[in-house]
Amino acid sequence: MLAGQFALPFNRLATLLSTPAKRFSAGSLGRLLHYVAKRFLPVYLELWAQLANADVLAGDDTTCRVLEVAAHCRKQRSRDARRPEDPAPWAGYRTPKAAEESLRRCEQLER
Repeated sequence: MLAGQFALPFNRLATLLSTPAKRFSAGSLGRLLHYVAKRFLPVYLELWAQLANADVLAGDDTTCRVLEVAAHCRKQRSRDARRPEDPAPWAGYRTPKAAEESLRRCEQLER
């Protein structure tokens, strides 16, 4: 992952990871990655099967949600404690039942 993401050659990565107590070579890193990849293959295949059979598949919009949550928390901190709270941004999908209700409301609005 590190080598792929940052385009580091294995020789350079081995130098970065080596310590006086433990030396790595490009070959040893390759063998370690191959070892781990073989052991994680069943996990990846199971996740792929579950994703392929999922009723709903969505991308990761973590940044948006983090920004929504941060803005909501800032707004709540700046308010007077006696004022009622706005619903949290995650209220529409906090439980499966809430998510279904949110989808139903969206479908009704589209009609």
